[in-house]
Amino acid sequence: AIEFNLITNNPSCIGNDDRSIEITASGGTEPYSFIFDNINMPTNSISGLTEGYYNAQIIDANNCVQTISQIALNDNPIDCINIPNAFTPNNDGINDTWIIQGIDKFPNSVLQVYNRWGQTIYSSATKDKEWDAYFNGKLVPAGTYVFYLILFNGNEPYTGTVTVVH
Repeated sequence: AIEFNLITNNPSCIGNDDRSIEITASGGTEPYSFIFDNINMPTNSISGLTEGYYNAQIIDANNCVQTISQIALNDNPIDCINIPNAFTPNNDGINDTWIIQGIDKFPNSVLQVYNRWGQTIYSSATKDKEWDAYFNGKLVPAGTYVFYLILFNGNEPYTGTVTVVH
């Protein structure tokens, strides 16, 4: 009979795709083939996984099959999003743009920035959500601006302020 040892690495934070499943097989007749969710893999592991359930099969040289069902990967309950509260768009090469860390894990998200009169001065629905503090081709005045970030992941939107410092 084919026996196995399963090593799982859960995602490091909510929504991240940095985890893996590795299977060590024994018994049966070598060499082994590995199938993860109906995809033949050249190795005994798969990576780039998010939270969810995965299935695997080990097939030995005699076509004996060992099925592993419902391998669970659970998000670490730490938020992947890190939103800086200020930046300095002064072209010194340091902190010149407002970059939300972890936003790349939510490519369908929408970010909007408003001035104190409620006017939208920045809006992005693309994967690149890096604001350079420009509005209509001009650098905005130093001050505090309100942002609204929707991840479309079932959680409440992020709201808060970001300060532009010259």
